[in-house]
Formats: sequence, structure tokens, C-alpha cells
Amino acid sequence: MEPKIIEKEKMIIVGMVATGKDVGEVDIGELWDLFDSKRDKIKSKSSEKAYEIHIGDNSEPKRHYCIVGVETKEGEGETPIEMITKIMPSCKYAVFTHQLKNGGYGGIYDHINNWIENSKYEEAYSFEIQVYDERFKGPNNPESILEYYIPVVEVK
Repeated sequence: MEPKIIEKEKMIIVGMVATGKDVGEVDIGELWDLFDSKRDKIKSKSSEKAYEIHIGDNSEPKRHYCIVGVETKEGEGETPIEMITKIMPSCKYAVFTHQLKNGGYGGIYDHINNWIENSKYEEAYSFEIQVYDERFKGPNNPESILEYYIPVVEVK
């Protein structure tokens, strides 16, 4: 499965963040539950898609940040006090479509890593974005589909 390569302008995400030393220390389900209970406070959503952003931090001590949220329109509406605004850079993304029946959430990573190793691209930043739209039927439904956006740059 080849990913789509797309160019995306900056994205303004409003949501909630949790952190830990690695992804296993972040209770992502709890973070989604908290965000979903307050999602209606965001008045400037640009769509109903939801985003889960994982940011790696290579400094010491290592930290892993997880942000869940929605995309908003620039300059419209205030960020609810218990939420954050994160601006994701304009860049090129390799977009992988993944169905949960193919190994759950982590079932895509071997494919992503193999593709990057054998492509003319490398990762541009140390983050990934998971995109949840109407094809996502719930975290325990194997028929759920989500997209993984990996920021890439062409190797010269």
C-alpha cells in the first residue's frame, strides 16, 4: 500500500494535551473522554474531523506529548481556558489509510517504517497525526478506518 503524498497548509488544532516519558505512559482513552466532554466549547471548528497528534521530544529527559483536538479557523473564536492551541506547520505528508482489523492502532507502523526506508522521503519532523473522520466507528470496532499523516521531505 503506497501512501498518498499531499501538501497541507498549517493546521490550527484546539484540544487537550497529556504527556509522559513514552506513549505507554499517556492514557489516550482518558484524554479523549475528557476532550469529548468539552468539545462543544470550541466554536470555530472547521470540520467534524478529530485529530490525535503524537510529538516525540528527543531532549533529556525524553517526553512524549499527545494532543487530541479539532481543526479550527484562524482568528475565529477563543480557545476554551482548559484547552490549548497548537499550530502544525505547513508541510508535505505521506498519508496512510489504516483499518483497525489490520493490527489495531500499532499495526501500521511496520509498513510506515518500511515505506520510509525504501522511499525517496525521510521524516521532516518528529510527530505524526492520526485523523478520525466518519469512517472511524469506535476504538474497539475492527472496521474502523483512520489516516496517519507522517510529515516528510524529499531526500536530495
